[in-house]
Amino acid sequence: MPTFMPPSAPGPQGQQLSTKSRTIAVVLTWFLGGFGAGNFYRGYVGRGFAQLGLSVASWILLVIGFIQLWAPFLGSGSTSSWSGDGYYYEETTWSTGDGSLMLVAGAMSFALGFWLMYEFFMIIGRNGSFAYDAQGRHLR
Repeated sequence: MPTFMPPSAPGPQGQQLSTKSRTIAVVLTWFLGGFGAGNFYRGYVGRGFAQLGLSVASWILLVIGFIQLWAPFLGSGSTSSWSGDGYYYEETTWSTGDGSLMLVAGAMSFALGFWLMYEFFMIIGRNGSFAYDAQGRHLR
């Protein structure tokens, strides 16, 4: 059997074969899935942009949450001075985050990871739409 078959060659049960490789789709999903590479490769642009957007949004929230959480150690807070009973007090207040943005970013990353593992195993198993490219042709 030749290693390369033309796109018009029949696939399983006489279906058209795609020029896209299942092996490449699996590798792209495993290593670059967070950027939507596996879906972009197979032609599922909407899914690819959803994965890319989820990944970028979780990273942005993670960075903002990290900055909020560590702000007291990175800069100075607001200082107020007052004298109540003859003594001079200086008080420094800090405005920090509570880590909730980092928690949301973690939840988003977990959801993306679950989605990617699901796609990874579905492509390997050739299940449902994961056995085909966006044009409905069976992956090689």
